[in-house]
Amino acid sequence: MKKFLAALVFTMLTLLISSCCIFTNCSTDNDKSKVITVNVYLTDKPLSSIKNLWVDIDKVYYSIGISDESASVVELETATTVDILSLAGASTLLFKIENVEEGENLLWIKLDITAATMTVEDSTYTLGVSTPEEIIIDRSLGEGDSFVLDFDLSRSIVEVGHSDIYELRPEFNWWRSGYTSSVYYIKGKVVDSGGDPVQGAALFLLTSDESTIVRFTLSGDDGSFRFDGVSDGTYIVAVFGDFEIPQEDSNIMCLMKASDTSREIPVNGDNIEDVTIELP
Repeated sequence: MKKFLAALVFTMLTLLISSCCIFTNCSTDNDKSKVITVNVYLTDKPLSSIKNLWVDIDKVYYSIGISDESASVVELETATTVDILSLAGASTLLFKIENVEEGENLLWIKLDITAATMTVEDSTYTLGVSTPEEIIIDRSLGEGDSFVLDFDLSRSIVEVGHSDIYELRPEFNWWRSGYTSSVYYIKGKVVDSGGDPVQGAALFLLTSDESTIVRFTLSGDDGSFRFDGVSDGTYIVAVFGDFEIPQEDSNIMCLMKASDTSREIPVNGDNIEDVTIELP
């Protein structure tokens, strides 16, 4: 009888522990979840032969106030069509913020882009357009302020699948003149050892310690290249005659150090003209 009671108690305890595991998600060594590692890669797939990118901007919105809770939102009709590529190294007045008290905060700006058309080589594409997010500014306004919205083309056009279908997902950088240093451009040409232009060379503009990619471009039909929106500082231009997107086990910065050639370029208060980079 004692053996029977002991067996019964053991069975009940076993069932009780099992039920606790069900409700508390406990597990034994045999049924633990497998621990894995997931890699997350960052890349940019550029479109090298865009001739035009026309965007229709119907309205702009901006918010003025101390915080979102107490802010006022202003809506302006703009109804303008702009070729984004025509603004490389230039700018166009989009709108004015008027009748605002000095010291108030500009919290954000939002553009209502309703349509976009892209010309690539001899083909024209009508792009699907994703609603742009608010461009967060959150800066107090002062007399003589100007803000520049930099349309980031390399991140804004996304190929959907592999069927020549593209979507515009607008991405913007911004800076404020008067509170940040002026910006300049670096332009030049990539040539081979015989002095002939090299088309389609990949050029990366890096910080002097090669830790950050500042800009990316491809050389044109005549070997020309240009980096816009560059502030004072020392940069490295890394050039690849034959560039491929790195594989899963590649390190992007190791790839930078393995470029075909590179050039250190200081920017100090002026544009940099006529840089000639020779590929070996």
